[in-house]
Amino acid sequence: MPSTSHKQKKAACLALASKLGKFPVGKLHPSAKQMYDSLSVKQLSEFCREPVSE
Repeated sequence: MPSTSHKQKKAACLALASKLGKFPVGKLHPSAKQMYDSLSVKQLSEFCREPVSE
């Protein structure tokens, strides 16, 4: 499940960092917060690991 843009990948990686306790949830951008709420750690890891498909 590759990210479609660099912004989407960054949001997913920040959401993952928040899930892992490395970034405060309160500082997430709304798009990253939505990913934080709706995706699992495994799904977010896949977004961060895969290259951006452009």
